Amino acid sequence: MLKLQRRAIWRDILVFAPFLLFVFVYEANLLTFYFSHEKSAYGAHVQFAFLMATAEKISIPHFLYQALVIVTGNLLYGGQPILGNLLKAGYLVSLSVTLALFSLLYVLFLKAINRDGVRYSIFSALMAVFFTVGSAVNALYFLDKHAYFGYLPLNVYNGPTHSLLQLFSIPLFLIVSRIFIPSKINARWLVPGGALLTILATLAKPSFTVIILPAVGLIIVYRALKKEYINWNLFLWGLAAPSLAVLGWQYYISFGSQWENMNRIFSNVKIYPTRIGFAPFGQFIAWEVPLNLLLPKLFLSILFPLTVYVSYWKTARRDLIFNLGWLVFLFGCISTYFFVEIVIAENRMGKVSRAGNFTWSGLIGVYTLFVAAALFFLRQIFQQPATEKTDWRRLGLVLVVMALHLVYGIFWYFDQFRVFTEKIY
Repeated sequence: MLKLQRRAIWRDILVFAPFLLFVFVYEANLLTFYFSHEKSAYGAHVQFAFLMATAEKISIPHFLYQALVIVTGNLLYGGQPILGNLLKAGYLVSLSVTLALFSLLYVLFLKAINRDGVRYSIFSALMAVFFTVGSAVNALYFLDKHAYFGYLPLNVYNGPTHSLLQLFSIPLFLIVSRIFIPSKINARWLVPGGALLTILATLAKPSFTVIILPAVGLIIVYRALKKEYINWNLFLWGLAAPSLAVLGWQYYISFGSQWENMNRIFSNVKIYPTRIGFAPFGQFIAWEVPLNLLLPKLFLSILFPLTVYVSYWKTARRDLIFNLGWLVFLFGCISTYFFVEIVIAENRMGKVSRAGNFTWSGLIGVYTLFVAAALFFLRQIFQQPATEKTDWRRLGLVLVVMALHLVYGIFWYFDQFRVFTEKIY
C-alpha cells in the first residue's frame, strides 16, 4: 500500500491540481458543444430525466444518470422540474463524473507506482491525462473517412452514461479480481462494496456487467478444476447475485413499459421493442464499414495493451489482473462483433432508422483492458528489483505507442465538433 506523509499528500494535491484544471477545461469545452446541440445524446438523456421527474416513474432500464440529474437539479433549483434547469444539472453531472474518473485514475496510478516524490506524482497525473485524451490510433481515416466506425476508441464523448459506467466499472473490476487473490487482511468490505458497485455500474449501463460475468465465470471454472483459491462469497454475493437481479429487472423493463415512455417523449416517433439477435459483423455492415478494415482497426484500437503484453510477455502471461482485462475485452468483442440490438423508430415520414447498443460492451472492454495494462506497466517500471536494469528499448516502445494514442486522441477530440454535426464517424 502507498503510505504518504501529510506534507507529501499536500504536495501530491498541488501537483494534481493543474492537471485537474486541464481536464476541466478540456471536457467543459466539448460538453458545452454537446449540450447546445439539439440532436445530442446528452439532451435525450436529460429528457428521460425530465420524464422521470414529472411522471414519477422509471423511463429507461439504466437510469442512474437520470437520477443524478434529478437530484442535482433539486439541490440547485428546487421546485417543479424544468427542462432547462435539468439540462444545466446534466452538464454539471457529466463534468463532475469526468473529474471524478480522472481523480480515481490518478490515485490508482500513484498506488501502482508506490514511490514517493514529485516526479512520481507528475507521472501518475500524466497517465491519468492519457486516459482522458487518448483514443484509438485511427490511422486508416484516409481510407474511409471514419475515425469511429470500426474502431473501439478508449474515449467516446457522445454518451453520458458511458463515462458514468467507467467511473464504477474500474473499481468493480479491481474488486472482482480479489475473487482469485487471497487477502492477508480483513476485507469484510469487499462483498458489500462489490455488490454496491455492481448495482451502480449496471444501473449506469449494463454493458460492463454482461461481459465481466462470463469472464469471471470462465476463470472460476478453470480454477475450480485445478482446485485453486476462489472467494465464493465475493463472487456469489458481491457480483453474481446483484448482477443477475438487476439485469433481470432491466430485461423486463426493456421489453415492457420503456417503449410507452419513450413514445411519450418523442411524440413524432413510433418506437418498437428491441430485437436482439446473432449477426456476425451486423452492426459494422449497417455502418457501412469495409469488413477488410475491421481487423486492422481492432489492432489499432488496442496498440497500447498489446504492446505492453508482448514487451513484458514473461511477466504479463502470469499477471491475473492483466489477463482478466483481456478476458473482459474478449467478451466485449464478442458482444460488439457478433450481436446486435436494434431499435426501429418510424417517424412521420415513414423512414426507419436503426441504432445498435451492443458496441458499448466492446468500448467498456477496451477501457478496462487499457487500465489493466497501465497498472501492470507501472508496476514493471517502478516495482522491479533494484538489481534489475531498466530495459529502455521496451520502455521506449511503449511510450511511443502511448504517444500515438494521444496524437490520434487529440484529432478525435477536435473532430467531434465536425463529425457529430454531420453524423460522419
